[in-house]
Amino acid sequence: LKALNDEQLQTTTRLTILQNHQLTTELEYQSKQTEKLLNKNNKMQEQISSLKRDIELHKEIESELAKKFHRSQKKIKKLNEDVKTQEEKLNEIKAKDKDQEK
Repeated sequence: LKALNDEQLQTTTRLTILQNHQLTTELEYQSKQTEKLLNKNNKMQEQISSLKRDIELHKEIESELAKKFHRSQKKIKKLNEDVKTQEEKLNEIKAKDKDQEK
C-alpha cells in the first residue's frame, strides 16, 4: 500500500513538474509576444504622432495657399479693371483723333 502511494506520489509529482515546465514555456512565449506587440504599438503610436504633425503642417500650408490665392484673385480682378479702364481711355482717344481728322 505504501509502495502504491509512493508510486502515485511520484507520478503526480512528475505530472506536476511536466505541467509546470509546459506552463513556463507557454508563459515565456506569451511574454515575448506581448513584448513584440508593445514594441509594435509604440512604433505605431510614433507613426500616428508623426502623421498628425504632417496633417497640421499641411493644413497650415493649405491655409496660406488659400490666402495667397485669394490675394492673387483680388489683384487679377483689379488689373482686369485697370485694363478695361485703359482700353476705354484708349478708345476715347482714338475716337477724338478720328473726329479731329474729319
